Order: sequence, then structure tokens, then C-alpha cells
Amino acid sequence: MTVLFIILAVIAVTVLLYYFGAFYPKFSKHDKQKEFEIPGLEENFVPQGLDYVQTHNIFLLSGYMSDASPSRVYCINGDGEVVKYFTLSKNNEDYVGHAGGVASDGTYIWVVGDSRVETLLFADVMAVENGGKVNINSTFEPGNGCDFVDVYNNQLVIGEFYHAKKYPTSETHHVKVSEKETTHAIALCYPIDGTKAGGVAENPTSAFTLPDLAQGIAFSGEKVIISTSFSIPDSKICIYKNSLLEQSSKTITINNRELPLYEFNSNNLLDTITAPTMTEEITIVGGRTYILFESACNKYKMINRTRIKNVISLDL
Repeated sequence: MTVLFIILAVIAVTVLLYYFGAFYPKFSKHDKQKEFEIPGLEENFVPQGLDYVQTHNIFLLSGYMSDASPSRVYCINGDGEVVKYFTLSKNNEDYVGHAGGVASDGTYIWVVGDSRVETLLFADVMAVENGGKVNINSTFEPGNGCDFVDVYNNQLVIGEFYHAKKYPTSETHHVKVSEKETTHAIALCYPIDGTKAGGVAENPTSAFTLPDLAQGIAFSGEKVIISTSFSIPDSKICIYKNSLLEQSSKTITINNRELPLYEFNSNNLLDTITAPTMTEEITIVGGRTYILFESACNKYKMINRTRIKNVISLDL
């Protein structure tokens, strides 16, 4: 009986420490601010992607539905007010894919997930009514896991997520940095080209390595910021020196094409910030890094000690 009591006491203390022991001093130190409420959380929306479209002063927020209804993209104005949401359709059928990331150049919107890039026309999004459907204009498979996306230097940057057991990547994407370090995921850079189907060139022109568990990326001058997370452990916000501004000395072969390879690893890591669980995509607005979380959605909120219902920004 005594042993059982001790075991139960240890379990109780562990649970209490998990749910009430969240402490992120470094995260809060960077002028943490609540920006706007994440919509759809009580409607089974699972937020995944976040982008800010400066030309339209609008945020795009993508995600899938845990009840298997059509995936959604929310349009939120610069004041943080929901303008509307729309669902996706493909070949006249509802799209219920992962909708893991979203990015736009103001002409096209790219939604990624399930190893594919789905292209929408921004004009169609502006015209659709609240709750309406927008048809996917075209689709392509970029050659990696295709889990998050961003626009940088007139390129569509498509990144993949790696987890050793649940989400492995192709061994051809593994890059040995040193005897102690190997990266396991890559991002591919496709030039944006409005004359091509999908709004991008047919082939990527460069690639770069990513840390494990990458969920989102944002570029800020000489820095690259990458959000990493998986399940209920704390997230990490990793800040790297922007190696894309330098000459590449390595290459990688993707789809039988040799590409210049840039690297983000411990050699150019500037800082790591421990953050609350389940960070997703990130974007930069006015010099601040906006971070999306999925921790407060219906699917995950019961297991999370930090249920963040707002997009949070940091001054990094």
C-alpha cells in the first residue's frame, strides 16, 4: 500500500508540475505581445499556416479540420479582425488535406501539405464570400515533404518536417555536418514566375538544410528564424545567421538536378528560445515575429499545459 501511495503521489506531482510549471522567461523577455485571436478554435479548426500579405494588409491563416470537414483559410485584416474564411475545393470536390502552410506574393496564394503545393489565385480569394469555396488552380509536387512555406527574395521557399520515427525524410536529404551532427530535412527554393502554371518555375534553383521538427520559417535581413515543435514538449524558436546571403560551397541532388546547398545548423545558430508547446508557422510584420500556435484547438487543448488562443509576436 505504501509503495502504491508513493507511485500515485509521484504521478500526481508530475502532472501538477507539467500543467502548472510552464515557465518561459527568455520567450517573455523579447517584448511578448498578444496580436489577435486565432479563429475557429471551437469549430474544430487546427491552425497550421500563417502569412502576412503586405500589399493587401491582410493575414492568411490556414489549417485543417479535425472533424474531416473541408480545410479552411481565414483572412484577417491588419487590425486583427476576421474578414472571412473560405474552404478549399479541388476538381469540384471538397479539399480536406492537411493545409499545413500558407504564403502569398499578392497574386498567388500557395497552400502546402501532404507533399503537394496547391496554388490559388488571390483575386479568387478576394472575390469569395464568407464561408464560400475557392477552387485550387493548380498542383505540383516539389520534391520534399512540403510542410511549410514562405516567400523570400522572389522565391517560393518550401520546407519539410522531420521526426525520426513518425515523419522520416528521404536519406538523400540528410546532410552530415560533423561527426556529431546530421541535418535531416531540406527546403527548396522555386523562383516565382507568373508565366508558369502554379506561379513558380518548373524546377528549384537552390536548397538549404533545416533543423529537425521545423514547422515554419521567416526571413529578416541577416537572420533566419525557424519555429520547431512536436507534440507536447516545449517548442524552440531558432535564430540563424542568414547563410543565403553568402556563396554556397556545397551541392545537393534533388530530382536528378544538382542544386547549390546552403546550411542552417549549429555552425550558424545565433540563439535558441524555448517557447510554449505547438508553435506552427511564423511571419514577420514591422520587424516583429508573429507566431501561430495549435495548442488551444479542440483536438489538442486537453493535453496541453499552455493553450494559446492568440497569435503572439516577439521582438527578435
